[in-house]
Amino acid sequence: MGGIGKTTLAQLAYNDEKVQAHFDNKIWVCVSDPFDEIKISKAIIDGLKKGNSPASNELQILVQFIHESVKGKKVFLVLDDVWNQDYRKWEQLKLPLQNGAVGSRILVTTRKEEVARMVGASTDMINLKVLREENCWVLFYHIALADREKNESKGLEFIGKEIVKKCKGLPLAAKALGGLMGYKETRKQWEDVLNSKIWNVDEIEEQVFQPLLLSHYDLAPAIKRT
Repeated sequence: MGGIGKTTLAQLAYNDEKVQAHFDNKIWVCVSDPFDEIKISKAIIDGLKKGNSPASNELQILVQFIHESVKGKKVFLVLDDVWNQDYRKWEQLKLPLQNGAVGSRILVTTRKEEVARMVGASTDMINLKVLREENCWVLFYHIALADREKNESKGLEFIGKEIVKKCKGLPLAAKALGGLMGYKETRKQWEDVLNSKIWNVDEIEEQVFQPLLLSHYDLAPAIKRT
């Protein structure tokens, strides 16, 4: 599910001190959709920090350069937000990377189990769960209420906990709503968000977009247009 913390968990691994010490090169590539092999290959080359990198847009030239550049190096590559399930496209990237030293690793974040199976990681999956409601509340409270006067925050807690229920345990939703409510000063403003009709929009497929839309609707008209 979107907003559940896949990228955040990958960032924790990527920035860990032991990980930094273990690998010769660390590379982060935001993949998303569509799966553009040339764009991904160029991002990998940039991460390898080779001064003589090719200016070509020919995939074969790029993957050959990757093949030569990773030889003997222990590489940690993160491919964030992968949607593509076409094994042929994946194989074109995987083959040159296999020239890296033993101990190299590729970490993939995805919403789809089919992607995990395609990259051969079906036995190494970490399936994230939504936050418990009390943990979601702690995250929301820290952003929206922690810096307020005690009496003021106490009076808004009941409404805040009702808003947090609508986050469905998604940390991104709790953060987005916490940021929005941090600027709401009155009880009436908090009640307006709680009772907003946006929560009932059927066309929104992922719950995480509802609080993000609330944040958008709360912007001044001039800012929305940008």
